[in-house]
Amino acid sequence: MKESSTKPTKQRRQRPLYSCGECRRLKLKCDRQWPCSSCRRRGCAAICPDGTMKGATMSRQSLVDNTSNLLSRIDQLESSIRSQGGIVPHPATKLITNAIAVFNSPDSIFPATTHNGFETHQEDFAESFGALTVSKQGQSRYVGPSAGSEWLQNESLENTEHEIIVERGQIGESPDNLPTDFPFSATNSAEVVSELWKKLPVRKDADAMIDVYYRTCSCLYNCVQREVFERDLDTLYKHPDAHKLARLYMVFALGVYFNTSLPTDHPDSQRFYNYSKSLLSAGDFLVKSSIPAAQTLHMMGLYLLNRNRLSGADSYYPLLGVQLRIARAMGLHRDGARWGFTASELNERRMTFWETQTMDVFQSICFGRPYSTQLRHVDCQFPDDEQAAADAQGVSESGFQTMRYTLVKLLCKISDDIYSVKPPTYDVVIGLDREVRQYEKDIPPPLRCNAASQVRNSSNYPQSSTEHGVSEEVLLQQHTLAMNVNECLLYINRRYFAHALKTNPENPLKSPFAQSFIAVMECCRVMVALGQSIHRLLPDLSARHFFFFYHMFSFGVCSAASCIISPGSSMASDAWKDLNSITELCAMPTAGKRANLFVPALNKLRERALVRCKEHIEAKEHDVDDHDNEHMVMLGLGSRVVTTETQTTTFKTPQSTPKSNSGSEGEWDASNGRFRDTDDHIYSALLKQTGNTSSAEMFNNLWNIPNDASSGLSLSTNSGVNEYNNIFPNSLDFMEMDSVLNSDTHAQNDMDWNTLLRSMGL
Repeated sequence: MKESSTKPTKQRRQRPLYSCGECRRLKLKCDRQWPCSSCRRRGCAAICPDGTMKGATMSRQSLVDNTSNLLSRIDQLESSIRSQGGIVPHPATKLITNAIAVFNSPDSIFPATTHNGFETHQEDFAESFGALTVSKQGQSRYVGPSAGSEWLQNESLENTEHEIIVERGQIGESPDNLPTDFPFSATNSAEVVSELWKKLPVRKDADAMIDVYYRTCSCLYNCVQREVFERDLDTLYKHPDAHKLARLYMVFALGVYFNTSLPTDHPDSQRFYNYSKSLLSAGDFLVKSSIPAAQTLHMMGLYLLNRNRLSGADSYYPLLGVQLRIARAMGLHRDGARWGFTASELNERRMTFWETQTMDVFQSICFGRPYSTQLRHVDCQFPDDEQAAADAQGVSESGFQTMRYTLVKLLCKISDDIYSVKPPTYDVVIGLDREVRQYEKDIPPPLRCNAASQVRNSSNYPQSSTEHGVSEEVLLQQHTLAMNVNECLLYINRRYFAHALKTNPENPLKSPFAQSFIAVMECCRVMVALGQSIHRLLPDLSARHFFFFYHMFSFGVCSAASCIISPGSSMASDAWKDLNSITELCAMPTAGKRANLFVPALNKLRERALVRCKEHIEAKEHDVDDHDNEHMVMLGLGSRVVTTETQTTTFKTPQSTPKSNSGSEGEWDASNGRFRDTDDHIYSALLKQTGNTSSAEMFNNLWNIPNDASSGLSLSTNSGVNEYNNIFPNSLDFMEMDSVLNSDTHAQNDMDWNTLLRSMGL
């Protein structure tokens, strides 16, 4: 060994730091106050003073793409595990997600710069609101900051109006050349407005119709404040305005329709509706957008939806698209505070937008279609809450409209997840279910419906106040809000309710989707309670609001599906009872013609449910004497072919209620408006076979929402559910579930399934 190797290594003396590593690398002046100003400005304060970015060959976008691919692969692996019944540990995913959040945070070590090296500032873009042009006549046009230059430059409305006048002057206005602009057709002349202005009713009759509208309709759909409306009313009786006159006639049409002292098909309501259409066209509402025009279209939607015509929803849906386009064309989705509107004008803009958004979102939920205006494009604030009041502790409680708009924002999130092309995972569904339930728990006591509270009698669910001494308006608001929440819970869980029935027909409570099965059964019970309550309190008025009985059919199909596919479930007795109650509610003459039209289909489902339940009861009674065949009978419950002939019971419109002269079991008894003894007999037998299992406790457990959002709901009352309540499998397409069932063993069940599936719209 060389002698030099034995000498101690000479340690180099460390030089003091005068500049941070990154400033030395880039040869920048460093202020030596860690982190230095240069590193803070460049977004790499986390590495100052010792670290450098030298050698970082992978770009920020490449890192993001690479990490996204890894996360996508993790999701695929988790889906495979879930599909095999395994439990997926989540901490690793959370760690990766947290790491990505840190990576994308403003304090990231990578500077957020443009390709030209200029720094981006979010506040610079926040100042770009677009252009809003408002004429003296109230017409307005909004174009966003990303619009074409030709639209941003041409801010005047006069040029467009001049072009229309020239164009129509060329073709003339003879009867053969009437305007055919979508969606209405009418002559665009002052004579039309003047003629319809002369047809205004006397002020006394007008005030009576307006009062009915604001008392029975506007309390639920308040698109124009009464003070603003009456201020314009005084002017209208002196000087005509096409759009405001159209809005006035729609108030008249709704006032006549919701007047319970008049028949629902009173000709004046349709006449006023036709006047309104002509006035909108005469006022060129497609080009000269105005808030009264948007409000008129909103009222037209209410008229079409509530009137006893099957095509109302289909007729209104394209009209709703026009309404939404007009609202966006006026920039109602952007908050008007930045444009200096008066308090009254600002509140009217906000109210009009949120009523339009509410109608669009609820129609999207009903039709299973996407809504139009996503919330990421909206910064419009809620209108003033006129119903807000302080509770006993002095805490402000929101009014009906604010609570409903809050629900609409939640519905937008639900629609984005549930109705997306790629179905969400089941843990997302459970999370949305919890959010809706938490929303309902937060409803102020004055708006809480007593009927729903009595069904959901959990100690964690606040009880409602008494219904005695409550006005018609408040009763309508209470039942409407409860029904909207119930509707949300149904459409969140219905797909997985159907999965539970198909994959576990013997006992859906042993399905991984048992929580959704119980949730839908609870919704059916609440729907029955709401229908019975509103009919008892407001029998005439409730029949004119279509949604109180319109959604009965969906809940009736779910109850029938539970009885037909899974008569051995511990929830079958409740489902049978709810099915009878829903059918009876829809068959009542006071329920209206539209609800009566559901009865034949509900009656067919009820007959099939009656056969399946009787089969199950007879099989169970036979098993008491022969225990050796118990498992064979249970395997045959879903495959039993129904050959029993049952007498068909028909339902007709209110002019002819279903009757029965034979007095046999299962037929309609017109004397008390119920089925003759069958519901009580079948219910008692099913309840006895399931050991008198109470569904109330299972319903209550749905409301025991834990503080930890990642934990599953407690369903400890059902031993078969506990082993599944933490498994969250991915949602599968229904066609993929066919391989789960044996086609020979479940032939009858598949036949029932396909029919019910079409009935549920799935």
